[in-house]
Amino acid sequence: MTLKKTLSAIMATVMLFALTACKGGSGKASDLDIKLNGVTVSAPFTVEKLGSDYSVGNANLTIMCKNEIVAGVVFDKSSTESDYRKKRVSSLFSIADGGTKSVSVNGIVTGSTQSEVLKAIGDPWKKEEESLCLWAYHEDGKSDDDNYLVIFFNNDKVSSIVVKPE
Repeated sequence: MTLKKTLSAIMATVMLFALTACKGGSGKASDLDIKLNGVTVSAPFTVEKLGSDYSVGNANLTIMCKNEIVAGVVFDKSSTESDYRKKRVSSLFSIADGGTKSVSVNGIVTGSTQSEVLKAIGDPWKKEEESLCLWAYHEDGKSDDDNYLVIFFNNDKVSSIVVKPE
């Protein structure tokens, strides 16, 4: 994995947890159709559930399929499980600038347009367009920084997706 891809993946994860904000639309992570390489992701999600072709790589920051990176990953910090294939995944994200379409949320992948996102997922809870364009989706009743989905855009096209599968 190149340094640029690693930094992009880390930036996406940091942005997911750093967002704070205003009141807005509602929804639930459980209402999303999340897929990785066409395989449905269900809660509680682990790499092991994907099958034997999948492994954890690159300092436990990526999910690999047959030695190819397919997604970035953040594992549940509270887990005592030592085998990362069995650890619960708290966040899954497409690798920005990686050209991969392996992470899909309601059919939205990298390269999808903003209008396609609105049609497939609906209005975001928050839009941030100052330093970089992102849309955040937040479940009512959760803390302001607990977004279950963040979508990053570059020129109206999805450049990265960060989703909490639970």
